[in-house]
Amino acid sequence: MFTSPGEVPLPSAGPSSPPRRLLWIADEWLPLISGLVEYMLWRGYWDGDDDDVSQGRTWALELIDMIEESMPDNVGICAYQSAVGTNRGASVAGYNARYFNVVLTSAPWMGLSGSQVTLLPGTYRISIQAPARGANQHRLRLRDSINTTTYQYGVNEDAAAVSGVVNVNNCATLDCVRVITSAATLIVEHYITTALASNGLGRNLNVGTEVETYETITINRLA
Repeated sequence: MFTSPGEVPLPSAGPSSPPRRLLWIADEWLPLISGLVEYMLWRGYWDGDDDDVSQGRTWALELIDMIEESMPDNVGICAYQSAVGTNRGASVAGYNARYFNVVLTSAPWMGLSGSQVTLLPGTYRISIQAPARGANQHRLRLRDSINTTTYQYGVNEDAAAVSGVVNVNNCATLDCVRVITSAATLIVEHYITTALASNGLGRNLNVGTEVETYETITINRLA
């Protein structure tokens, strides 16, 4: 029987794999939570007394904080952002490099070097999106510059380019799961059929002082 929440040792940080983490939560945290609830019932914290209920609520919030702090970082997100009113730039016919200049969600296994994402060994789900304007057919591909490997081609898209008419703007997407056995630098390339000056890689929205966001990459570590 617990006599206070402080007597319960916290589990160490769990595995990064979501399925295994669920098992870890069941093994490590559910007994703790059950014991804490048992203690609170035993002490009468749910008997309607305002002070007791308040104390119980405080302990519950502290427990939630402890759980969150013990959970490993599992998601990393990077993007290319620019000042409000700034277009992404001109596109060329052929492969265009897509870069990232800001980390939106950091993770210890992910880095940003020379506008490219780096990853430590592991198993990852990688999701990328990047806009194109007046490109006609376009598609992303994901490569590893260190091991010179093409990991995945994205979904075919078509952003129509019509002379004298407003060009269509849409996003190419790519989603894959990769096992990376050695440290790698990811290269994102965007094949575009028809070049467009100024904003072929994305057109600005120009809203207030809000930054413009173009290509993004979201990485979930699975193992």
